[in-house]
Amino acid sequence: MSIIIASRLFLPEPGAAALRLGGLAKAFAQRNLPVTVLTSTYQKQDVQLPGVNIKRAPVLRDKLGAVRGYVQYMSFDIPLFVRLLAERKTQTVICEPPPTTGVVTRLACALKRVPYVYFAGDILTDAVKDSGAPEFVVNTVEKLERFALRGAALVITVTPGVEKRALEFGAKQTIMVPNGVDTSAYEGDIPENFPTGKKVLLYAGTASAVHGAGIFIEAFQKVYDAHPDTELVYLGQGTDWPKLQEMAAQTSLPIKFFPLVPNEVAKGWFKHSAVGLVSLPNNNYSYAYATKCLASLAHGTPVAYVGGGQTKEDIETHNLGVVAEFTADDVSEKIISLLDDIENHTAPASEALINWVETNRSLTTSSAKIADSIISMLLKN
Repeated sequence: MSIIIASRLFLPEPGAAALRLGGLAKAFAQRNLPVTVLTSTYQKQDVQLPGVNIKRAPVLRDKLGAVRGYVQYMSFDIPLFVRLLAERKTQTVICEPPPTTGVVTRLACALKRVPYVYFAGDILTDAVKDSGAPEFVVNTVEKLERFALRGAALVITVTPGVEKRALEFGAKQTIMVPNGVDTSAYEGDIPENFPTGKKVLLYAGTASAVHGAGIFIEAFQKVYDAHPDTELVYLGQGTDWPKLQEMAAQTSLPIKFFPLVPNEVAKGWFKHSAVGLVSLPNNNYSYAYATKCLASLAHGTPVAYVGGGQTKEDIETHNLGVVAEFTADDVSEKIISLLDDIENHTAPASEALINWVETNRSLTTSSAKIADSIISMLLKN
C-alpha cells in the first residue's frame, strides 16, 4: 500500500495545512506505509521525515512568498498532473485545497484508476464569497470545488460546518476530524524582535479579507489607554497586510508587523505573548475553526476571539479566554477584561490551557485517526 500526498504546502512551511499534512505523513510512516509527498520548493529549506519521500518542484510565489492566487495555484497544479501520472504503485492520493489541486488530482487518479482523498480544511467558495470577488469568480470556484469533492472516495473535514457544506457540494463519504496542533513545548530563547518588557497582543498567521484582523487595530486605543504596557504585534502575511499597515500608520500606537517565521520560532512568540488574537467574523465562512486559537493555547496563552462557531463554544465552555462581538468597543472591553484577569492572577492557568489542547486537539491524535480512516477505506475498496 503506497500513499501520495499532493499539496502546494508542506513542512517546514508555516501554516495549518502544512502542519496537518506533515502530521498525517508521519502517521502513515509510523504504520510502515510508504509515503511520497509531491509539493513545492520553499526558501531552499527542507525537512527530513523518517519513512517519507518528499519531492519538491519550483512554483510561482507572490511578493510575500506565498503560493496564493490563481496564477500561483496553476504553477503548482498543472505540473502536478504530470507528476502524479509519473508515480508508480500508487494506492491513493491525498490532496488539499485549492479546488484546482482537487480537480487535477481527480483527473490524474481517473487515468490511474485509483481513489483519492480530499482534505477539506475549509470550503474555498465561501471564503471567496466573503472576499467580495465578482460573481463569475465565485461561480467558477464553486464548480471546481464541487467537481473535486464529488469525485473523492473520502472527504476529510475539520468541523461539522465544513462537513455539512462538503455534503451539500456532493461529497459521497465524509469523516470529521478536528484540526490538531503541535503540542510539543517550546524550549528556545525569547524570539528575535520580541518586544521584551511588554504585554504582547499577538495576531499570528494569515490576515485576509475573511479574517477582519483590522478590528484589533480599531480596538487598541482603548486597550492601550487602560494598559499602557501593551504592544500589538502582527506576525505573518496575507492580502490584508498592506491595509493593516496603513491603518496602524494612522495611529501613534505601538503596533508592529513582522513576516512569517518558521513554526519553531512562532512557538516562542505564542509562549511569551500575553494574549493571542484571533478573528473570524460571522459570515459565510464562520463555520471554519480558527486554528490560530489552538496554536496560542498549546503554549499556555489565553485567546481573545472575535467570531462564532465551534471556536466560540470551546472558548466559553472550557474557559480558554474571551469572546467578543465584531465591534471595536466590545473587542477592547473583552481584551481589557482578560488583561485585568492576567494581572490579578485570575485568568486561565497556562497549564490548564496546555492540558486542554493536549487532551482534545493534539496533532498526533488527529493524524492517527485520519490515517486509520484512510487505510480502512482502502481495505474496503
